[in-house]
Amino acid sequence: MILGLIVGILLPPLSLFLVLSFKPELLAVGRIDTTSMMNLILQIVSIGLLGNGLAFFAGLRLNKDYFSKGILSSSLIFLVIIVAFKFLYKP
Repeated sequence: MILGLIVGILLPPLSLFLVLSFKPELLAVGRIDTTSMMNLILQIVSIGLLGNGLAFFAGLRLNKDYFSKGILSSSLIFLVIIVAFKFLYKP
């Protein structure tokens, strides 16, 4: 479960790096207000969680239940952070 948690925490930044390397126009935002920037950041982080979904289902397919539980736990941590920023952050 610890390995899945570590992989689940490290995979979204890696996925985000891969998305931004293939779509560099996501970084080329001009002058926008802080609310729009926060929404953009939250959407990009959510895209980064797609890697966790792939790892979770790969762990289930390979019968690595504890690994999948770790991936799911880290995804829930990211979900709580995203929801907290989305609803509690008011510029």
